[in-house]
Amino acid sequence: MRAVAATLLGILVSSSVRAAVPPDSATVRLGVTQVGSAWGNDTDSEVRVFLSVRKPTQCELSRPEYWGAPDSKPRAIVSGLVVTVGGDSVSTPYSAYGDLSDPAFISVACRDADFTITIRGGDAAGAYVARVQVKGMRVNKRRVESGVFPREVWEETTYAYFPPRMDWR
Repeated sequence: MRAVAATLLGILVSSSVRAAVPPDSATVRLGVTQVGSAWGNDTDSEVRVFLSVRKPTQCELSRPEYWGAPDSKPRAIVSGLVVTVGGDSVSTPYSAYGDLSDPAFISVACRDADFTITIRGGDAAGAYVARVQVKGMRVNKRRVESGVFPREVWEETTYAYFPPRMDWR
């Protein structure tokens, strides 16, 4: 009887843990990890995020400024971030993801006319949280915070875009 109760309790706990993980998040692995979320009421406006992760080259290992690996060599680096809404691509600059290493978890959260991609990575003293905010089909802001000291160690980038044919006369 005790064994049956323990088994049922284990099933209940594991199913409730699985249910607590939102469908718009994923554990990152080498290769491409994909997450998606509905944006608005239109089924054609689903947000899809593709995070590419690979092992670093020797040259990339000599670069000291990765988030997620403060005193050691990164095991993996983020090599791409592709974002689509429906069939349209979001303009995503390399600086929004190029210095992130050892990512562990990615999620996307939609709110009104914008959405935020969150990447959590690193370990212990090297832990970080990167948030990439998208507005109007363009990356608007990126903020990376230390997982240990988020108020003391952080950086923030705000992006501005010019129309392709700007007349500067």
